[in-house]
Amino acid sequence: MRFKDKKNRTIQLEESDGIIKAYCIDDGGVCVGFIQFYVLCSGDEYTKETIIACPETANISEKYQKSGIATQIIKYAKTIYDDVYFSPDMGYGRKSNQIHYSDAGLSLKNSCERKGITRNIWLDEDYD
Repeated sequence: MRFKDKKNRTIQLEESDGIIKAYCIDDGGVCVGFIQFYVLCSGDEYTKETIIACPETANISEKYQKSGIATQIIKYAKTIYDDVYFSPDMGYGRKSNQIHYSDAGLSLKNSCERKGITRNIWLDEDYD
């Protein structure tokens, strides 16, 4: 998938093994970042299999941050997987094995939920 970021640079997205990488075509095809997803399948022989992807690790080069690239990666993931959602932020930090987002990661999560790209699974009755 190709798109123009907020700074009018051409970005190419490619997926392989649960990782979506972003390449800046205008800068010679250099990799400018990625989001790695935890991908799981739900369903059995009686129900339709559903592939769910949860962003696990994200890294966008500083020069390309705040350009909409991570949001476009999440949108692209939704065309590949049946559902994409962020795990809830438990806010405990490094002293636990619970999920805790960086400021940028939490901002991406909240932005995607606010725009309706993803949903907050704690507020979604379908995930009870």
